[in-house]
Amino acid sequence: MKGNFLKSWNESVNELQALLQSAVDHPDVGEGDLLNSYDISMEMRSQDLSVSDVSNTLPDGTDLPVKEIYIHGYDDWEATLSPFTATEHVPNQISEGKKAVHLSLSQVDGDFIYLNAAEWKPLYDEMNTVFTDVRNGISTWVTNVYGQVQSGSIEISDLVTPRVQRRRRCSARRGQRSLAQTLPRRTSSPRVREA
Repeated sequence: MKGNFLKSWNESVNELQALLQSAVDHPDVGEGDLLNSYDISMEMRSQDLSVSDVSNTLPDGTDLPVKEIYIHGYDDWEATLSPFTATEHVPNQISEGKKAVHLSLSQVDGDFIYLNAAEWKPLYDEMNTVFTDVRNGISTWVTNVYGQVQSGSIEISDLVTPRVQRRRRCSARRGQRSLAQTLPRRTSSPRVREA
């Protein structure tokens, strides 16, 4: 789940890069014509945008590179966007009403907010919290059950599900029936009678 979330972010960044490259390749449009970054309700034209990969370890232990966007704007303001970070304000802007930096793509119908890290980060944080809570809960349960089995306060058979218990009983009954069916045959065999 976490991996899919981060792959979605990466794909969105790839789409953004492809769109911006199309603008750069077009003779009448440039990256700056499409891309805005916003902070404190004022438009800030991006001077430069670059993407790098940061390492992230998934719950299963595999590493997944996650794309991080670095924005360098006019007047030397800068911000970093990723699912892990949501820059709340541009460092040289100190005023009330701070809001998260996000990318906005200019369109004919107005601006379209894209890759708002302030929306991605809370989802990422919530996923981390849920994974941690579940992992801790399972670990606590296993530790408690192991301790109870070791102390003898519960039997291992108490841990088996009813379905498995039924299967074991049926298997045991079948084994008893087959044993019971073979014993009379053996006693009535000619060799047994002769002895």
